[in-house]
Amino acid sequence: HRHAQLCQTGSERMRGHRRPVVRVQDRWVMPAAFAQQCTLNQLLCQQARFCIVYLSRHTPVRPWRPDLNEMASTKPGVIQIEWEHIVPAWTLGHQRQCWQSGGRRHCIADDPVFRAMEADLFNLYPAVGEVNADRSNFQFGMVRGVSLQYGTCTTKVDFKGRAAEPRDQVKGLVARVSFYMHDRYGLNMSRQQQQLLMAWDRQYLVSEWEKSWSNRTATAMGHPNPFVNGERS
Repeated sequence: HRHAQLCQTGSERMRGHRRPVVRVQDRWVMPAAFAQQCTLNQLLCQQARFCIVYLSRHTPVRPWRPDLNEMASTKPGVIQIEWEHIVPAWTLGHQRQCWQSGGRRHCIADDPVFRAMEADLFNLYPAVGEVNADRSNFQFGMVRGVSLQYGTCTTKVDFKGRAAEPRDQVKGLVARVSFYMHDRYGLNMSRQQQQLLMAWDRQYLVSEWEKSWSNRTATAMGHPNPFVNGERS
């Protein structure tokens, strides 16, 4: 799978200056403040053919760029890979007092709980910029009557219905990350969303890749995702 995790698993575009984001431009950069939270030397995604290295303030590595012939457009966002949230930052913060007082930037500055949620590595995955921007903070759903929008990437976005359907290969992963975030941080989830994600969790079982990624992330975070290792279901 050429795009592997690079297809839609992210969320709304991250605009804060303290964001834990890697962009593919001249090189990949991991902000030092975020890198210091990581104890792993590297996180590998062999399927997507990239490697993020947590070694120094700015660690250049060989960039990976999507094949534009396989994408639906040539908008600027297509040629960058971003680390983005599966559970959107809006979902994490919009009901918190800091968000009501000044939005996301205010939460980043003044709310340590929000900062912990925003920087949780289990919720961060690489995504193609265009797909991530289109997904925005939409909930997950089954999108009907929409043709391929992103070339060979089968993620679908229903702008009118404000819903996003990730490609089949990551639906189970999306469900288990969503359950982890809502359980760990006490977030509310609608019954409809819960039922959909439970169905995805049952239909798309944990793969060896997901298990390996989750184990590496657990080493960095100091705790596992219990919905991946079988402690919770």
